[in-house]
Amino acid sequence: MQLSHGGSTQSNIERANWDTSPRCPSLHQLFGEIRGLQIETFQSYKRLDMLQLLGNVCRHGEGASAEKLRAKYPELWTKTVDESEQFWIPVRSFMPVDSMQINVDLLRDLVNAVVLFWLDMRIACTEALVTNYPPMMKEVAKLQALRSALL
Repeated sequence: MQLSHGGSTQSNIERANWDTSPRCPSLHQLFGEIRGLQIETFQSYKRLDMLQLLGNVCRHGEGASAEKLRAKYPELWTKTVDESEQFWIPVRSFMPVDSMQINVDLLRDLVNAVVLFWLDMRIACTEALVTNYPPMMKEVAKLQALRSALL
């Protein structure tokens, strides 16, 4: 049996890319279509984006994801593009993947981003069930109180 939701089939969902791609549907688009939420509006999105790029770079090394990671998150290297240029070549050229600075605090922050995403999903789903119903409102307040530790 093939699952589908609106125009999205299970196959489209399984083949989805984080970013847009001519070959595959965008996970962002499918998430909005299926959940009715824009993933980019989640507070955890920037950290999830970094995590996704880091995962690709760890699996594949230099390539398109490494270029995006350097462009979006130069703070992962000790020397940033803004600090200097050598021989009129941007410093980004001197930022190899194996010189990234990934410490325990960053890893903890990325884990917190994943937990925050799922907590926010739970809040959104709970809010959508029944509005103005005191037990649901109390549950949402309890869940929202957990968010601050993950920010």
